[in-house]
Order: sequence, then C-alpha cells, then structure tokens
Amino acid sequence: MGFDLYGLKPVYADEIPEEPDFDSATKEERLAYWNACDDFDQEHPGRYFRNNIWFWRPLWFFICSEVAPKILSKEDKKEGEYNNGYTINAVKANYIAERIATLDKSGFLDVWAEQWEEERRKLEEDDDTSSHYPFNADNAREFGAFCQGSGGFSID
Repeated sequence: MGFDLYGLKPVYADEIPEEPDFDSATKEERLAYWNACDDFDQEHPGRYFRNNIWFWRPLWFFICSEVAPKILSKEDKKEGEYNNGYTINAVKANYIAERIATLDKSGFLDVWAEQWEEERRKLEEDDDTSSHYPFNADNAREFGAFCQGSGGFSID
C-alpha cells in the first residue's frame, strides 16, 4: 500500500509531458513517456510525492507531532493516516514546508531521525512490527520541497 500525494496548485515552469495514446503506443513510447514524467516530477517537486506505508506513517507522525501540531486539526492528523483523497490546504502546506526547513537548518531534523532510528533498532531486536517503519531525514526534506511547491495537496 502506498501514499500518492498530488499538489493541488503546483507551479510549472515547463509543459507537462504529453500523454501518448496508450492503445497504439509502443512499449518504448510508453517507457519514454513515464521517464519524461519522472524527470518532470523531479524538476517540479510540488506536483507529486509518494511514500510506501512504511515511510509515510513515521513521516506523518513527525509532521503531526513536531512540525505542525498546532496548525493541523484533529481531522487533518487522523485523515493523513489514510490514502483516501483528503486534502491539506496551501496555507498548511506552506507552513509545513517552512517548519521542515527551519528544523533542518537548526539540525533538529537529523537529530530526530537518528533518535527514531535508534528506537527502531531496539524494536527490531524484539521482533516488534513497529520496527518496519523507518524515518529518513532526506525523505522529510523531499516532502518539505513538495509542500512548498504544491499549493496544497491531496493524500491518495
């Protein structure tokens, strides 16, 4: 199970790759299109962000507990745990982006990631299923970049 987040109003400097007619496109044309989309998404981080469930849950926990505990409503926090199309508005997305950048600049992001991973390793020793949920500071930074350019986002 994965979480696909889509920017609600991302800003594009380039044109979105044109989708081929998949009924008549060759395998190479389809692959070229998907590669062009991946490149486009890398150049426009507010368009799309994805995590599998193992990475999303600790990232969302971090957002709810450390990044934006007072700006996110109880409903935001709860619905962010599901991939059901819930939306986070542009104001909250921008706040999340700014806070991640601030926490990163202060060093807190890396410290938090190290502490999370230390706790996770202890749980691994006990065969606790919670040990399957890693937290990665780079993933949080990518999420911050996505939030910054997203204009708000949906969690699908």
